[in-house]
Amino acid sequence: MCIREVDARALSLARALGSNDVSLHVSSAGGGAARRVHFAPHLRGIHQRKMMWAPVVVALAAAAAPPPCPPPQPISEAALEKFRAADLDHLAKREIVPKFVQALDGGMCVGETEDGVASDKFGHCIDLGTPWTLAPAPDESFSHTPVTFLPPPKTLGEPAAPMLAKHAEKLRAAVLALQHPASCPSSTETAVFYMHTLPQVGFGSVIEYAVMFMARALAIGAPFRIGASSSEAWTSEWFCGTERSLSCYFNLTSCCAPIVEARTNKPLVLPRRRDPINVAARGYNAYGSIWISSQLLGLLFERLTPATRHELATRRTATLRSLPTLLPPRHSTEGPMPREHPRTRPLVIGMHIRRGDSCSKARYCPANLTTSYFAAAAKLRITYGANHILLATDDREAARLCAASVLGFSCTTQSIERAKFEATELIENRVAQHSEGALSGAAVSLDALADMDMLADADMFVLLFRSCFARVAYGLAMQRKGRPPPVYSLEAPWSPSKSAKMMVGGRKGGKGIKGIKEKMGFAKPGKYFMKGGMGGMGGMGGMGGMGGKGFKGGKGFKKDKGAKPEKGFKMGKGVDGGETTKEERRARKAAFMKKRKMEKMEQ
Repeated sequence: MCIREVDARALSLARALGSNDVSLHVSSAGGGAARRVHFAPHLRGIHQRKMMWAPVVVALAAAAAPPPCPPPQPISEAALEKFRAADLDHLAKREIVPKFVQALDGGMCVGETEDGVASDKFGHCIDLGTPWTLAPAPDESFSHTPVTFLPPPKTLGEPAAPMLAKHAEKLRAAVLALQHPASCPSSTETAVFYMHTLPQVGFGSVIEYAVMFMARALAIGAPFRIGASSSEAWTSEWFCGTERSLSCYFNLTSCCAPIVEARTNKPLVLPRRRDPINVAARGYNAYGSIWISSQLLGLLFERLTPATRHELATRRTATLRSLPTLLPPRHSTEGPMPREHPRTRPLVIGMHIRRGDSCSKARYCPANLTTSYFAAAAKLRITYGANHILLATDDREAARLCAASVLGFSCTTQSIERAKFEATELIENRVAQHSEGALSGAAVSLDALADMDMLADADMFVLLFRSCFARVAYGLAMQRKGRPPPVYSLEAPWSPSKSAKMMVGGRKGGKGIKGIKEKMGFAKPGKYFMKGGMGGMGGMGGMGGMGGKGFKGGKGFKKDKGAKPEKGFKMGKGVDGGETTKEERRARKAAFMKKRKMEKMEQ
């Protein structure tokens, strides 16, 4: 279907007739072949192989039924070259000048980074993108940089500052005009930002990639579309049918024709871009990169498909059964529900604890959850008086502590099978191997979406900005509240890649952090970080992204024979992490140097 959102009235009608399982025949206004769309609202991502579809069949009127997707639209060489030039001209976050970034709370703070800044309860300006300075974690789990933002308690529940609200409406109108025009273009002489596939990474990261591409599309004035099979790992036929993309969950666009190159008639494949939080949109950068991400996330979650909306509402009801007033219902089959002022209910701490495969990847993974995550929640309780925790986790021990009311908290979490996450293999690779059951892509995605959606209604947070999942939840919360909520990020600022990728991204020009771990003789992640030497930091090849060269590695300190210097003279990938040609890198460097020259002239 071109508009991938089945009319909610049909679903409501079927439920009124007493059916839980609905089979819809959707016919097109143009007389095209009807398509069959299945819903199983009472199922939670478990087997549907043996289920019997209910006999209710609703025939939608032609006026209410969306037309089918048109055939592939070819894009001419001229139009493609024009698009590539516009895309190349977009420097993403490098177009944001930190000193011109205005405060997310409407105050007087100015940014230190491109991400975003606001005032805390002491009147200090807190930049959420503070550079990631590596230091050992207290329990030697891994290096980290905690970030704390505690705004004045009186600001909780206050609406967005008028100027930010006005800016948000401007961005919203521009996105909706691009993504949901009155009529879809019949040709592609005008550019379309088409991603045939999205990378097979974590689900939170896939959502962030979609947001990043939407921002790029907005910046160059091109509508964003994705291929119908762009995210097969995170979708399942039993829930999504043939729509194996994020459009199974979100109504991304009303125009869905795939784009092919006119010369080859093959799907258009654009560069992946390897930094999903390199988000900026020309004309909307006044409040930083986080603000743009949050606004686009809000638009996505406002446009959930009816089937997804129902699944999220079902999970919310089940999770908050014992505390029905903690977070009131948000979704109905008709759309988002109006929200009440948070002061009329208890304050809630949203907490995200990911372990599972993450702990085997040398990421922040403290052995003692009470002295780390829950201790941070206790600090929020002292400051704001919140004693309720909504926990999103893949870890059985974290769920056990929640049920045991650790540190006196009233805590609730989704009832899901968590043993399935106890593996060293990345979850995105595991879900790709299951078409049905609890580990199928749609089952895990729906649980994740429900957690993100509920967390975003919490009032304050304990999480890791290192986590894509956590950034999605926090960004969505910021959009819903109109200002950044209190947060303890136990690892990393918003953009951990800012300085870390100059080391990790230096894999072309040295070993970076990976070199520190492998070359310095780490027995355990982080154990010898301060003593093991910094030879791997020769991999500052990420700096070569502008076409420059990395720095030569130092000798480091002597520890477990890990002090070999690493050369950093290989070319980086490109300033925004994309896979670019030599000519494109030169053009980017020239644009960057021109921009810096203009800034110096202004000073």
